[in-house]
Amino acid sequence: MIYDKEHTRELIFPVGGIGTGSIGFAGNGMLKDWEIFNRPAKGSLNGCSHLALRMETAEGVQVKVLNGDQEKDLMGQYGTHYDFDGYGYGPNASTMAGYDHFSEWSFDGAFPMSELRLSDPGFPAEVSISAWNPLIPNDSENSSIPAAFFDITIRNTGAVSADFTAAFSLRRRNEGCSGRA
Repeated sequence: MIYDKEHTRELIFPVGGIGTGSIGFAGNGMLKDWEIFNRPAKGSLNGCSHLALRMETAEGVQVKVLNGDQEKDLMGQYGTHYDFDGYGYGPNASTMAGYDHFSEWSFDGAFPMSELRLSDPGFPAEVSISAWNPLIPNDSENSSIPAAFFDITIRNTGAVSADFTAAFSLRRRNEGCSGRA
C-alpha cells in the first residue's frame, strides 16, 4: 500500500536481521528507533545519522537530506541545550531540521521491503530509497545477519547534466551531533 506524506507521520518500517536489533526507516525517510544497543529505544535518533544527496551541475552544488519534513508536536520535549531540544531551543538537532530536504514524498512497504519516493518542485531529480531486511525464508542463519540494506536510485528530471553522490552519515555510539560524548 502506498502512503502519501499526510499519512506517513506514525509509519516506521523496521530494518535489521532477525534477533539483531533494528533501525526504523520512517515514512518520511528519517532513521529512528535505533534499537541496536541491546535495549529498547523507541524514538531514538542516533545523533545526526541520515542519508544525503549531493548534486553538482555547471551552475553549482546543491545538497539535500534524503527525507521529508520533520513531524513534531508543537510543545517540544525537554532536553539538553547542545542538542537544541524543545522548549525554546527548537527541534532536536538530531532530526536534521533546518537542513534542505524534500517537500514531497510517498512510502510503500510490505515486509521485508519498503520504498520511499522523494521529489521537490525546485530540485531537478527524483529519488527512490529502497530499504530491506536480510530475510530469506527458511534460512534463519542468513536472515539474522546484523545488517540493514538501503538502495538509492536517482533520476535526473532536469534539462542539464548533473553528477549525483549519495552519502550515509552515521554517528559513533555515545556521540551527539556536536561530537560530544
